[in-house]
Amino acid sequence: VLLTINALPATPVASSDAVICIGNSNPSFTATGTNLKWYNSVGTVVGSGSPFTPAQTAPGVYMYYVSQTNTVTTCESLRDSVKFTIDASAPPVAPDVAVCAGNSVPDLTAIGTNIEWYDNLSNPVHSGSSFATGQTSVGTYTYYVTQTNTVTTCSSPKDTVYLVISSQPALAPVVSDASVCFGSVIP
Repeated sequence: VLLTINALPATPVASSDAVICIGNSNPSFTATGTNLKWYNSVGTVVGSGSPFTPAQTAPGVYMYYVSQTNTVTTCESLRDSVKFTIDASAPPVAPDVAVCAGNSVPDLTAIGTNIEWYDNLSNPVHSGSSFATGQTSVGTYTYYVTQTNTVTTCSSPKDTVYLVISSQPALAPVVSDASVCFGSVIP
């Protein structure tokens, strides 16, 4: 009886980890080696060869592993890993503002990081969490606000913020004094 113990092939070297913003094209991962197999985090084969492009589109962090197989011995190597992140930053928290004409118009505010404000034509108008619009006329003004993830540099979807400046009533209400006896119905 002859027992042959074959050495495992070298572990392939996979490309670097990747981060994309949601909606962008998925990257292609590469590895050096022969008969490459790509696995997901539960060990299911999801691709072969190089390059490998993951099919994930939902926000999250995904791990992939790649091995190579010796065609003569059919021995499979240990696996190298790559991390694939799809970032979907949430919009900042920014409340609508309503005020009566003639009163001080408060700044629009947003809670988040790297805040950017846009006008109703999507032109950038201000950077920062507090935005003085300069509006004083009666009307409804629409602004949009985003935040940017400092690590991934992905911008969030735009949140819509309304500034409503309402007119004062034209005339003060007319009231007249009344007097009634105790126990009588008030007219």
